[in-house]
Amino acid sequence: MSTDTENADDPLERNCKWVRDVLEKLVTGVIVSWEKAYDVLSEVEMISKEIELHSRYLR
Repeated sequence: MSTDTENADDPLERNCKWVRDVLEKLVTGVIVSWEKAYDVLSEVEMISKEIELHSRYLR
């Protein structure tokens, strides 16, 4: 994988960057409402499943 995830062509790299960005926002307190946090965590769960499926495909 490339180290430049900002312009990554690989969907796995883009998904990993997105997950890292969301988790960083959660940790730093940018997302303050429980409803918004729940929505974001649901998105993270869906993206994590996509990453897992993509990883299996690569094996």
